[in-house]
Amino acid sequence: MANGVLLASTLCCGALHLWALLSFTATTTWACAILGGIITSVWNHATTSQIAKWFDRCTIAVCVAFDAFILAAAATTHKKSSSSKSALMALGGCYTTLLAAVSLYFAAKRYEHKCQKRRDACHAGSHVLATILHVSMATLIVVPQAAAMGGE
Repeated sequence: MANGVLLASTLCCGALHLWALLSFTATTTWACAILGGIITSVWNHATTSQIAKWFDRCTIAVCVAFDAFILAAAATTHKKSSSSKSALMALGGCYTTLLAAVSLYFAAKRYEHKCQKRRDACHAGSHVLATILHVSMATLIVVPQAAAMGGE
């Protein structure tokens, strides 16, 4: 096994992601992207395979771009509909969480060969923030937006 701390983090956060997806029935495309991220992360953190590592990195990069696209679309929709400030603040919180998760991932890379505990803490923190982001998006953005549009 490559990294027990990151595998445990991935499994716990993956379980919470699945709970959010099943509980709030997010859109199919977004749910598939998140499921792909969970699968590649488990594979990556359970092995020492370079293929798994790069496949996971590419999958997560696509997922980050997809999250940013969803948030941008939601922001545009809320601005056009003269939505409340609280909805726009929630979007700002989601953007901030996304940025913090990506930043923690890169901070972990900075500690790659210097301090394993800090590296793992930053990387696991990235997993936790991504989970918080996706639960927030599922409950505040994706599901309400899909319902307003009459489904997918």
